[in-house]
Amino acid sequence: MLTLKTSETPSPPKHSLTPSSRKKITQKISMPLTTRAHPSSDKYIRLSEKPRLIKSTYIPSCTRTLTKDPKQLTPKFTLSSAPQPHTKLKKPLPKTPSIFWNAKTIFKKPPSIIPKRSLLIKIPEPYQTSKPNENPLKSYQARTQTGFTNGKTKSHNQDTYLTLENYNQSSHQHLFGIFDGHGLFGHEVSNFVKKILPAYLSKSLPDNFKGPGLSIHALAEIPEIFNKCFFSIQEALISHPHIDITYSGTTNCLVYINGKTCICANVGDSRAVIGRYTDDWEPIELSQDHKPEKTEEKCRIEKLGGRVEPFFDPLTRKYVGPFRVWIKNQQLPGLAMSRSFGDVLAASVGVICQPEVFIHTFTKDDKFFIIASDGVWGVLDSIGCVKIISGFYEEGNVQGAADTLMGKVLDIWNKKDNSVDDITFIIVFL
Repeated sequence: MLTLKTSETPSPPKHSLTPSSRKKITQKISMPLTTRAHPSSDKYIRLSEKPRLIKSTYIPSCTRTLTKDPKQLTPKFTLSSAPQPHTKLKKPLPKTPSIFWNAKTIFKKPPSIIPKRSLLIKIPEPYQTSKPNENPLKSYQARTQTGFTNGKTKSHNQDTYLTLENYNQSSHQHLFGIFDGHGLFGHEVSNFVKKILPAYLSKSLPDNFKGPGLSIHALAEIPEIFNKCFFSIQEALISHPHIDITYSGTTNCLVYINGKTCICANVGDSRAVIGRYTDDWEPIELSQDHKPEKTEEKCRIEKLGGRVEPFFDPLTRKYVGPFRVWIKNQQLPGLAMSRSFGDVLAASVGVICQPEVFIHTFTKDDKFFIIASDGVWGVLDSIGCVKIISGFYEEGNVQGAADTLMGKVLDIWNKKDNSVDDITFIIVFL
């Protein structure tokens, strides 16, 4: 029989720890990688075990090597002459000059396109001809600026823009667009339309749009294609559970490029203009502003029970501001355009989302085009805008053109009124 000696002290229970024993035990505890201790409390924050993709605007730097001496170029190995994995080169490779491109140099020094000859000199005809499927896009710059009222910046920039080079994974297709939101939730509407439009348009485009150049049969289908796309976007907005479009909406001026063919689909008062040079600079408007006072637009609105007139100020007993769309017996909604996305109340009296489609073929005289919201066109006309950009085209300085245009528009707004509208535009050099 086993007996316990009363002189020996029993071992302490597991829950009672001395400071020295606690230190020994805690050193052996390892915290799992999926948990982190909060610095201000004893709680633990459980992170996801699966890695998450974090979107960032940082552009990692890369190196591009340039050399003019063909002897310095390293030979390309074929399968038969490839070196063994463990072979060592006897002589080090010659050093070649390199240019480091990072995020700062990309935004501060964009690649410049310098014409070989002056625009004032007529280039011979054989050098002006180009292939039908040639990519006309050279460079582009986009700018957006939040407006302000009485010296205070607005809470939201309701403008946004879209630039998709090599659209549909095709080197000859590009997509550019300006979206100008309005109303209390205009910024939500414009961003939503910008997000879904490329996918909706890609789904609507038939197979004969995938190749370079468009046939006559493909061009005949263009209005129906864009109508179908825009109506689908309007249905998506109406069924959206978190965006109120009763009094809010957005314009859209979209430019789709396929080879030398330029298709502009416009809804609202944003505008696209080509800068053309023959004997002098002249603007070629790719779209028309949809203002309610236009005869066709006004007839449609009045036929569906709406009225078109400026705002009537009961204090001064005078009409103030631009023409707007109203319900027949109410001072609502007061929309200053006749076509838009969203705007359900205005849609009940004839405001539609059907785009007006224009088809244009780029020529040798078309040097650039600009798409802008009414923050630009409210203070500058088409010819004035083309004149500003034309001074930078011959130098190939598209960034200088964008900076100068933005400064000019802001200066005019400040002199004109104490408030500045949201300003957004895209300049594309051809």
